[in-house]
Amino acid sequence: MSMHSDEAHRRAEALFKKKQQAHEGREAMVECQAQLDATREKTARLRALRLARDAKDADRPYEGCSVNHSVVPSLTVGRRSSWSVSRKPAYRAAADAIDT
Repeated sequence: MSMHSDEAHRRAEALFKKKQQAHEGREAMVECQAQLDATREKTARLRALRLARDAKDADRPYEGCSVNHSVVPSLTVGRRSSWSVSRKPAYRAAADAIDT
């Protein structure tokens, strides 16, 4: 009879563990969902503050800079800088030393 009792005890413990794990899983999901909700609320609040700040700042011109930011300087295409030209011989010497 003790074998029957031992097996019943093991089954009861296994069932208890399964129920306990299911309960802990539900609690973890609730906690995770609460964290996600809090993050979404915080993000929405910060976004609203940023948009309000940007709307307020858009009404007034930028002060303190004499540079015209609407003009983009043109890039010189096809020309090497003096730095790359002066470094070329040293680079070639190092590459040649590796090859030999």
